[in-house]
Amino acid sequence: MKKMKRLLSLLLVPVLLLLASCGGTVDATTAFDGTYAITFSVSGNETTVRVPAGETPVYTGETSWETSEHYYKITGWDKEFVPATENATYTATVGEYGLTVYEIRFSLKTASDLIRVSVHEGETPTPPDGYDAPFYTDDKIGNFSGWDKEIVPPTAENMNGKSFVVYTARYTYAPRYYDITFVVEDTEYKVQTAGKTLPECPVTPEKDGMLFVGWDKEIAPATSDAVYTAIFMSADCPTTFTVASWNIGHYANGNANNTRIADSDYETKSQEYRDYIEGLDADILCVNEYSRLFTPSNPAETALFAERPPIYFAGEQRHFSCNAVFSNLPLRNITVHNFECNQGVELLYSSTNKAEYYYYITAELVVGTETVHFVFTHLAFDEDRSPDTVCQAQIAELIDLYRDVDHVVMMGDWNAYHKFYFDPFADAGYSLGNYGEILTCTGSATGGLEWAVDDIIVKGLTISNFRAVNTSLSDHIAVVATISLVTP
Repeated sequence: MKKMKRLLSLLLVPVLLLLASCGGTVDATTAFDGTYAITFSVSGNETTVRVPAGETPVYTGETSWETSEHYYKITGWDKEFVPATENATYTATVGEYGLTVYEIRFSLKTASDLIRVSVHEGETPTPPDGYDAPFYTDDKIGNFSGWDKEIVPPTAENMNGKSFVVYTARYTYAPRYYDITFVVEDTEYKVQTAGKTLPECPVTPEKDGMLFVGWDKEIAPATSDAVYTAIFMSADCPTTFTVASWNIGHYANGNANNTRIADSDYETKSQEYRDYIEGLDADILCVNEYSRLFTPSNPAETALFAERPPIYFAGEQRHFSCNAVFSNLPLRNITVHNFECNQGVELLYSSTNKAEYYYYITAELVVGTETVHFVFTHLAFDEDRSPDTVCQAQIAELIDLYRDVDHVVMMGDWNAYHKFYFDPFADAGYSLGNYGEILTCTGSATGGLEWAVDDIIVKGLTISNFRAVNTSLSDHIAVVATISLVTP
């Protein structure tokens, strides 16, 4: 029997040690059950719950209540809630307020509207979560610096008969910068660029025996971190090549308000445009009424081509007018120019469109020892003038500009509604692919081809195989031609 008692006492030792390690009080009559008694005291009323050891207690009772005379709300506790290691009591701090309810409005830059909260008379309003978070725009960082006035409990006296009060957040601003990386061959050049400013590569991109022709995407004012990779190509150019010009109609049959293609239609519609452009088989493509966005979320420069040509240049969008150039040949010195003759000229037919919105792009192509000069343009017109002196003046300006130049290619939407508008080109020694004979603009209600306004015009070169390629993707169809430089 003594041996048996001794054995039982030895077996109880580890059990007692285990219970003691859990924080319980072990005696001969009561064993620790792994919980503690946590009491919540609210206005003299006590509620006790059992909370497992190591678990933080949570008060689940009412946090506010009303009587016939007052509104009460728990505003805090006498101490921080901590994981249970012993029996404890938490006593609530209770605020007493009037029954009248006021609306408090917090105006934050980070919210799309006012944030409205309801408080009782005498209750201090609490700003919404995150009210002091920084406020970001593309070019600035706004740091919360306070409210336009002191936040105070609403009372009949300070509300002065009003049912609401507005607190407006104030901010101090600092410039926002982005990390822009220029990749030239195997070297990265990193620059910090202020928001909404145009990044600039700190070096002149160079590669032995090659011509720098631009970047893998259009350099845009910084609104995010970005990487631009330099593109180089051989400067050699064939003496015969194909050019095309297409008024693409903003992907909306001429609507000047940018694209009308939905993101959900991107795959289908981009493939239709790619197939049409690929069918033109052009080394150089001039695009009028271009929009940089093909859909609200997809850039046109990648939507229009399975593989974007190495040279891409787009001018500014000005209402209807936006000209772009895509080239597989090494165009150089691509530059935007304004017409001198249409500055300040009033268009009688329109109160929204302006003559000075229309411009032209120039570029050069070195072919052997000769330089071919290119003009990519979209002319202003005024259908309420007869004759259209606006259109005629721009044509005269271009002819005069290149009067002493040997090799010139001009292409685009000329908006010349009558054949005789093209006569000055013929008189100046130009050859016209479309001398007012091939109708390219589908402007009528029946969808018929009405005007011969899209053209490719050359001087000092031969033009052959001129054709118009029908499509329903725009209110214009593209014109294509083969250009040759005949050298001695």
